[in-house]
Amino acid sequence: MKATLYLDVLSLWCLYADRSIDRLLGTYGQRLQFDWRISLIRGEEPLGYDQSAQDFFYRRGAHLTGAALNPNWLGGPATSTLHATLVAEAGGRLCQGDRHVTRAVIDGGVV
Repeated sequence: MKATLYLDVLSLWCLYADRSIDRLLGTYGQRLQFDWRISLIRGEEPLGYDQSAQDFFYRRGAHLTGAALNPNWLGGPATSTLHATLVAEAGGRLCQGDRHVTRAVIDGGVV
């Protein structure tokens, strides 16, 4: 089976999905193939919410998934996920599809 996954490297929901894909690959191995694509939460626009909203989103996510993440990467309403996502995309291209750079950006930002 082959699937295309779209992610924003600083989205907590994309992180949860990414970890689920890891578990699927661990179980099914080569029978599954995934192509990874970047999809920004709000395009190049700022996220538009403050730290209290971010804290709420992350508490809700932790309650639903059991995975507590770090909400402190948000600098304020003008923060965008564009730059972190571009770094992850460039790393993936330079490493010919290897997701280690993408994973490092995700882990550095929200874990």
